[in-house]
Amino acid sequence: MNPITVCDLIYRVYDQYLGNCLRDEYFVQKTINSSIRTEKIEDNYILQSEQLMIFTGNLKKTHFKKSIRYKLISIILLFKSFKNENAIILVSYPRSGSTWLAEILGQLSRTIINWEPLHSKSGIVPKALLFGEMPYIPENSLDKTYYRLFKNIFKNSVYSKHTSWYLGIKQLIYSKQVVVKFCRANLLLPWFVTRFKFRYKPIFLIRHPIPTCLSIIKSWVADENTLLCFDKAP
Repeated sequence: MNPITVCDLIYRVYDQYLGNCLRDEYFVQKTINSSIRTEKIEDNYILQSEQLMIFTGNLKKTHFKKSIRYKLISIILLFKSFKNENAIILVSYPRSGSTWLAEILGQLSRTIINWEPLHSKSGIVPKALLFGEMPYIPENSLDKTYYRLFKNIFKNSVYSKHTSWYLGIKQLIYSKQVVVKFCRANLLLPWFVTRFKFRYKPIFLIRHPIPTCLSIIKSWVADENTLLCFDKAP
């Protein structure tokens, strides 16, 4: 049987029997809001508990569908073969607009997104490499381990649930090229362009440092006052 036929059959089964994960996530969010509203109703504990039961059940259902979705993606990727020279490389600092631009590039015909493969916790880099948050490889390095790792990243032949976050089943089946979105590869760009021959020039996205820092504070810093405690800094 043709690989495309197999993948298309998988998609039809997924679409018919498992539905759309995003739709369920939206329903779960609506249910959360409903359960919160019921807390304001006096002497209506039964309604509140029913809403929470619905929420719990649909949350489990959503997690189940996400698990099935990832397994189907893994199966489809067995039949896919991307060329690393066709990869579109997007590099930026966190909170600089890379998600926005990656989503735009992901709308290109037959294109999928490899989502932050260098993430220190959820990416695909072996811990033995000790890449950390902002890895660096000398421009003239001929290290074969690094070369094999990034060749597989550009081909999307290594992946995790995190890097597959933006993959759609049908989109993946008919895809021909990969957008690789990095937030931790700024210092790797010179090595990328030296060791790999890309069809498209890598994109280095830069945002003004002030709104970038403000966005980081708003998104990741729990207590803004800690930023002002210079006298307590180690």
